[in-house]
Amino acid sequence: MGTRVRSVAVLLMLAGLTGSGLQASGGSSVKEAAVPMTAEEQARQRYNQGLSFRDEAWRLQKKLAKPDTPEAKRAKLEKKLGRAYDLAFKEFAATISLSPRFHQAYGSLGYVYRQLGDYPQALEAYDMALEIDPDYSEAIEYRGEAYLGLNRINDAQNAYRVLLEQDPELAAELLGAMRAWLEQRRDEPAGVEVALLDGFDVWVEDRADAAGDERSSLRKSRSW
Repeated sequence: MGTRVRSVAVLLMLAGLTGSGLQASGGSSVKEAAVPMTAEEQARQRYNQGLSFRDEAWRLQKKLAKPDTPEAKRAKLEKKLGRAYDLAFKEFAATISLSPRFHQAYGSLGYVYRQLGDYPQALEAYDMALEIDPDYSEAIEYRGEAYLGLNRINDAQNAYRVLLEQDPELAAELLGAMRAWLEQRRDEPAGVEVALLDGFDVWVEDRADAAGDERSSLRKSRSW
């Protein structure tokens, strides 16, 4: 999509240097108010704005997923999608600059990185979110999906085990993502051996049976 984003390490450096560095950049969505907002209030505002851009990206992805979308329109949608993720990233980065321990912002950064296919940076962002809040279930689930993107099956399995104890609903979400990943890897192995896929398939179905779910009942996440 042509979106360029900073690494998590650079964002951490910015957050450590100043609580308002990104806020002062051009095109900020924070408007001047008669009564100055605290840094935390500004961070919350920037984060919410980032979520709105993320939601717009979701809507665009749904349109792109329709098989009857004309190619000419698809190109425009992809451009808008890249722009939406770029804007979302900037808002989440600004949030961290204003409030370096805003763990949800790191989780949302990880999501953007993952959607752009940068799984190592996504993992770094999720790790930061969980360093701040080890019980942040959403980051555990999304990190599990990022592990799948890197073919790290064992780590994804461990993420599922943690979620099963902590948040069974998100555990089911990750299991659905595992099924989607298996389907794609059957078509595009990407270096994963067939024997590993077969073994992982059995593991996934065993977990589903243990949870009392039928194969069709587990939701597939938007992407792994």
